[in-house]
Amino acid sequence: MGKIKRQRRKLHPSVVKDADKDAVNEMDTGLLQPSVLFPTKGLLQSSNTEDASLPLQTEDDRMSFVSKKSIKGSKQITKVEKRKLRHDKWLEKVDTISSAKRRAMDAKKRAGVPVVGDMNPLNEALPELSEILRIGPHYTPNSSNTRNSQPAKKPRATLKMKDKQKMMLEESARFQEVLKHSAFKKNPFATINVHLKNKLKQEQQAQET
Repeated sequence: MGKIKRQRRKLHPSVVKDADKDAVNEMDTGLLQPSVLFPTKGLLQSSNTEDASLPLQTEDDRMSFVSKKSIKGSKQITKVEKRKLRHDKWLEKVDTISSAKRRAMDAKKRAGVPVVGDMNPLNEALPELSEILRIGPHYTPNSSNTRNSQPAKKPRATLKMKDKQKMMLEESARFQEVLKHSAFKKNPFATINVHLKNKLKQEQQAQET
């Protein structure tokens, strides 16, 4: 009885011969490749990217924040600059407080001064008598009507104290009525100008008659 020989198996497979390579190449490659389950071409051709239902870019997408690292990386303010900034702010506060007090004091002074006290703006705004007379139809350019000519001084009549007080009361009452008038409140200078013109016309008519 013969011996049974056990076949030896090599650890590494033997190299495929050229004939085997040609046989593998001649095989049907369609059987080796798996079928394509998902399409890889023309994925975005049918989709509409301009649809209104798509979410738009919100403000949060563009919003940025300042981190501690960015603050540390910025320019540091020195102690001298901080002291200077605090001093400038303190000066601004002092200036605002002093200006407010000054305005309050000026308003209080103006409230205490009567209306008749300062009449210089009104005197400067009113026209001179020679200019008003030049507007009238009966103006004659005599030497007595020119500015350079000095009118003759008339003797002043002396009034008693009672008459002076009575006149002052009448003038103050008349002045209060003028202040309350609607035309004077609207345009005081124009109202006084018209009043003077009318007064001069009345005096001229009285002299002619």
